[in-house]
Amino acid sequence: MKRRDSPVRPILLAEALVLVSLVRWSVPRRGLRRTFAFVTRLAQQTRTRRPTTVSNDEVWLAVQRIADRLPVETTCLPRSLSLWLMLRRRGLRAELRVGVAGGREDFLSHAWVELDGVAVREPAGKIEMFQTLDADQFFAQTEHASPKPMVR
Repeated sequence: MKRRDSPVRPILLAEALVLVSLVRWSVPRRGLRRTFAFVTRLAQQTRTRRPTTVSNDEVWLAVQRIADRLPVETTCLPRSLSLWLMLRRRGLRAELRVGVAGGREDFLSHAWVELDGVAVREPAGKIEMFQTLDADQFFAQTEHASPKPMVR
């Protein structure tokens, strides 16, 4: 596993900058449903790309480094959508997951990415508290909802 101060290829950082910025800009302006549809189309168009020698950890690290340096808060949703797309572009069968927890007063949501059923770089115990929803269903039904995101 790569450490946080590990070098990341500049091309990955550039790709992450474009995707994280695009998704971060799109969600509040175009809504969850349209942003998810757009990112899904991008993933489908590039799904046949040949796998590269880039590790999952390096892709994750590129997304985190860019998201941490943007001048606006970048929550788990834009991070996860960007990571999911970058992994899919490399021929990996990444799955986007969205989960909810709590009730009316303490509602939380969280998004993450899984490879082979294992969450990518999520702290132990973090996702167990969430009830996983079908991502398509979540984005279709939450167009105007603004759940309180889980703190990273």
